[in-house]
Amino acid sequence: MWQHTQRSESVSSRIRVNKFGGSSLADADCYLRVVELLKEHTSPGDLVVVSAAGKTTNALVLCSKSTANDEIVGHTLEDLARFQSQLITQLLDETAANAALKQLDTDLAQIRTLLKEPDEEKRYNETVGFGELWSARLLAAVLNRAGVPADWLDAREIFVAQPGPQPEIDVEQSQPRLQAQLQARTEQLTIVTGFISQGPEGETVTLGRNGSDYSATMLATLADAQTANIWTDVAGIFSADPNKVKGARTQPILSLSEAAELARLGSPVLHTRTLQPLSGRKMRLAIRSTFASTGSHTQIAPTQVGEKGAKIVTSLDKVCLISMNTSSRQAFEEATATIREYLDRYQLVPLAKQYQPDQRLIRLCFTPEVAETAFARLKDFQLQGAFCNLTLNDNFALVAMVGDGVTENARHYHCFYRNLQDAPVEFIQPGEHGLSLVAVLRETDLNTLLSHMHHGISSPDKRLGVALFGTGNIGSGWLSLYQEQQHYLSNYHRLEVQLCALYNTDGALIDFKGIDVDDWQTRFSEQHEEMAYEQLLELLAGHPYDELVVIDATDSRELAYQYPALMEHGIHLISANKHPASAPLSLYREITQQRKEKAVVWLNNATVGAGLPVHYVTGDLQHSGDQVTSISGVWSGTMSWLLDRYDGKRPFSELIREAMEQGLTEPDPREDLTGEDVCCKLLILARQLGMEEFEMEDIEVVSLVDEEALAGSIEEFFANAETFDRQIASAYGRAEASGRVLRYIARLERGGQAHVGLEFLDPTDPMANCHAGENIYAIQSEWFHQEPLVIRGPAVGPELTAGSVQSDLFKLCQHIKSS
Repeated sequence: MWQHTQRSESVSSRIRVNKFGGSSLADADCYLRVVELLKEHTSPGDLVVVSAAGKTTNALVLCSKSTANDEIVGHTLEDLARFQSQLITQLLDETAANAALKQLDTDLAQIRTLLKEPDEEKRYNETVGFGELWSARLLAAVLNRAGVPADWLDAREIFVAQPGPQPEIDVEQSQPRLQAQLQARTEQLTIVTGFISQGPEGETVTLGRNGSDYSATMLATLADAQTANIWTDVAGIFSADPNKVKGARTQPILSLSEAAELARLGSPVLHTRTLQPLSGRKMRLAIRSTFASTGSHTQIAPTQVGEKGAKIVTSLDKVCLISMNTSSRQAFEEATATIREYLDRYQLVPLAKQYQPDQRLIRLCFTPEVAETAFARLKDFQLQGAFCNLTLNDNFALVAMVGDGVTENARHYHCFYRNLQDAPVEFIQPGEHGLSLVAVLRETDLNTLLSHMHHGISSPDKRLGVALFGTGNIGSGWLSLYQEQQHYLSNYHRLEVQLCALYNTDGALIDFKGIDVDDWQTRFSEQHEEMAYEQLLELLAGHPYDELVVIDATDSRELAYQYPALMEHGIHLISANKHPASAPLSLYREITQQRKEKAVVWLNNATVGAGLPVHYVTGDLQHSGDQVTSISGVWSGTMSWLLDRYDGKRPFSELIREAMEQGLTEPDPREDLTGEDVCCKLLILARQLGMEEFEMEDIEVVSLVDEEALAGSIEEFFANAETFDRQIASAYGRAEASGRVLRYIARLERGGQAHVGLEFLDPTDPMANCHAGENIYAIQSEWFHQEPLVIRGPAVGPELTAGSVQSDLFKLCQHIKSS
């Protein structure tokens, strides 16, 4: 059901405008798809602008221009009647359909009368506007049938425009008329006809090419709308024409200036007039696909977004050049200024222009549709003696790169000129304000040229190789996540991120051409080789990438001793392995010294709190001028899971085995029971807080298992767990008898005091209410000394740790991109 959301008192404060083109209303299924989109994307009071359905406008134009041929008009009107009738009968119930069909017959009779009108302009304007009327009426009726209150509105009741080649809506006259309508339409959707407006004498004025899009953005501007969506049959604006360039992708966001420049250069998705009402507004415009509403789309923002450089390569296969000469070199500058002003008066903006003072030559490039009008205007202007030798030639093409600051991006600038070296270039013009580079060429096949240019702007700035050590629970979890995020990661940072190596206790697979994540298990099992660390390191050191990172998803103490050698070769590290950051002080110092000397990045957020941002928060506090004085809490998701579920009725060891089978413990669960896992986290945090002399021996830890239980295998531990189970049951019983709760707590004081072990907590203590699998980190500092800053959330399971690894990889990409 449609969500009826109550608006604020200011009617316009939250209005959204949605516009649907003819392809979005091409048949009954399209109408129903639009209804579902409106249920999802609108609230009462919103506005919807519609074009004529399918090819209706083309048919009406044909009728208005073929009045001398009764046969053409008759057949065309019959086809129109059949098409509209089918839509009505397929979408409405019998009663509503009969009323709509009766209105359609009335309209068709009126059109037949209008076609006898001798005034060609009046005949055209009054006739072609019926397409939008039919769409608005029908969509409103279909919405009401679907339980969405809606009414339609003839745009001539709000828009006032002066007739002309490119009519502009009069804001001062139109805005109060719209506000009066909005005040009366707060509880429903209003479906507004696009493309048509009212002239000063009450006559119909059509708004020209892309008039419905212009209607939508002007309506949004007059209503002070929050957003405007233009729904069409394409998924936004692409980095190149996807029909010509393989690998073209939707641009997620463009600035208004970039979009306007693209429209000026003849984009089929945008028209310059569509964007004009948005100038100086904070409102965002989105270009979305009706047929893939949840997929990619393009947002158009008021200000510059992203980095400077080309975002789009665009082209026109056929453009025209108008050439002219001035009477004298001295009059050249005056003539160019006069011609520019004259063309602006008629909104005839060239795609590109070339001024050659030494030859007294002016050349202006236009699309074929505009060139004839411009040539006719200039021919009239020539009679005033401003220039001579006016010619029009249509054997040209155009290619351009568009993006804020493209002329300042050396890589893109040289890519443009390099790819044009062997092309039949007539002239090149950098666009105004550094928004484009435009080349006019003699007619040629542009596809290869476009592909090369697109590759030049879309290819990554750098390549990052990724070697994964450890393919167990965490490693395989990260591979699944990486498979989903690889393209996003690469596109977001303009880096090529490529998995190139896998390593575990069975051996290694290294391929600098890349390892397909979809099939890594099969390929690893078939192609891995046994390999010692030294050989592995030697091979990785010869990598072909700009940067290489090793993701350590192991639990290996031995691997910690390889960190200095990895760093010495400039290899970055991301650790889920706690042992390097909690290593003996001598090794830890060696690792950190190499990190500083080789300027490599070492991230290990996954070592503490799994997916919780403990490292980032404590680090930010330290860097912002605060000083952390203590951290305490429940730091073992495994222990919180066990103690939350334990009720004293079943052996504790049974719960441990259950947790182990679910992958919720360390590979050897005794690491959790001895407190070793928590001690590692405590030591890592202590060192992050600047307590660099802190050692494992400085932590007072109370193990839950004795030395004898640690001596044998895991299975031997479970087989002889009676004594251990009795000890836990006894502790649980004492806690229950005293009205307290049993929890496994870690405490770290900046002064050096550190403790890990079981504690009896009052039930009102926040740490007593830690749920199964949760961690709680209570951070006290000079700023947070009265009440601690608490980080709390689930911290058990390989998927959370894998997510933390992916977060670190994202941050590494940011670092590489900015370095």
